[in-house]
Amino acid sequence: MSTPAPIDKALVAAIPGWFPPPDGIAQIKMVYGDVQVRAGQVVTPGWEDDNMMTWKADWMPKGRLYVNKKIKPVLEAAINACLALNDGYKIRTIGCFAPRPKRVNGELSVHSWGAAVDINADTNPLSLDGVLRTDIPDAWIAEFERRGFVWGGRWRKPDAMHLQFCSGY
Repeated sequence: MSTPAPIDKALVAAIPGWFPPPDGIAQIKMVYGDVQVRAGQVVTPGWEDDNMMTWKADWMPKGRLYVNKKIKPVLEAAINACLALNDGYKIRTIGCFAPRPKRVNGELSVHSWGAAVDINADTNPLSLDGVLRTDIPDAWIAEFERRGFVWGGRWRKPDAMHLQFCSGY
């Protein structure tokens, strides 16, 4: 896999409400809110009502995705660009909001803010042995990265299903 595609400033200028991805936990909390999670449940009063939405689209395997309102426009732009490639790759499963700790270190997962998606988890697994296993086309990864997403497939313990709209965490 090549180096990450840089954010395309001309491209993101056309996305309504686009903002630079937050970097580090302090910025993540500032942008997405200070969500508190206990036993897989958000316990911050009003956080979900203020920050989350159900996005509906025909291409979605279940017809809907529960996502952070702030990333919906950029996520929609990235996925629409990927689908427009008409390369035959299909999203069979996609998940976003999952209030829980990270599987690798116990810190709060970016999924707890609804600011990350997992695509086709069965063929793009988290790799604890450091070997990247993915079927997501390079062109799809580039479309997400050009809009500011970080791909987990680039990490020391690759998480190929994972794309998040933040860095440094």
